[in-house]
Amino acid sequence: MTMVLDDMALFAAVVRAGSFTAAGRALGVTKQSVSKRIARLEKAAGAQLLARTTRSMRLTDAGERFHRASEDIVARADDALRELSEDTDEVRGTLRVTAPVVLGESLVVDVAAGLRAVHPELRIELMLTDRFVNLVEEGFDVAVRLGQGASKTDAVQRLGEARQVYVASPSFISSHGEPEALAGVPCITRENHERWRLGTRHVAVASALCVNTFAAIRRAALAGAGVARLPTVLVDEDIRQRRLVLLFDGAPAVEGPVCAVWREAAHVPHRVSLFVDELERRARDWPPFVGG
Repeated sequence: MTMVLDDMALFAAVVRAGSFTAAGRALGVTKQSVSKRIARLEKAAGAQLLARTTRSMRLTDAGERFHRASEDIVARADDALRELSEDTDEVRGTLRVTAPVVLGESLVVDVAAGLRAVHPELRIELMLTDRFVNLVEEGFDVAVRLGQGASKTDAVQRLGEARQVYVASPSFISSHGEPEALAGVPCITRENHERWRLGTRHVAVASALCVNTFAAIRRAALAGAGVARLPTVLVDEDIRQRRLVLLFDGAPAVEGPVCAVWREAAHVPHRVSLFVDELERRARDWPPFVGG
């Protein structure tokens, strides 16, 4: 039974990863070992679970059904083991968390480091990315998200309100004047074609410089490359030190809730609830959040 359960967990990892090679790399085993164990599982199930070619892999109808069942069984087994291990005061195991880059670098990593200092047996994997991460498909315990972004089976804790503002450097304003509108003004964008909100209007902006990270946009704004739309957490100090000027009377460019999301279950692992509680506690006193 233990062997079958381990193989079910491997099968779920293969589906998440999309290939034997990627799953083997993630689990630290060879592609040949993954293939052998999947074949063993298919024999035990009495059905082909994966239709494989040299270039692709997909779930069969039986594989779809088995995948749903195996995800649930493996999750229940993990929960049972976690419950046993959490009978002690020590928090242990691995917690996988994902967050947007700016929030991760400025808030979430501090929460993770703080918990590790108190619970040295706890291991935390923190992946920072601005793309949407599916908790189940990618095997994460907690996601910090801009906006709700949760399914009906997820639990949600609102952390605060995030805001982006428009800024430009004093040198840019000296050369171009302080803009009264966005149209026709050189802007620093993340994509080639963007529409920015100002008041109730959305305006197509002129992308003078396109760069895909907020940190790089901030540096370009400091260098006078154009008007930038940036999270307050990145520019509050620059505004206070007058390295950047807040435009349009501080009218927000983007604002919305920041939430922690995790999978709802009859038994939520203690390390998950501990992390969410600490995240919510720190967020209450975090200056960049508005009206948490």
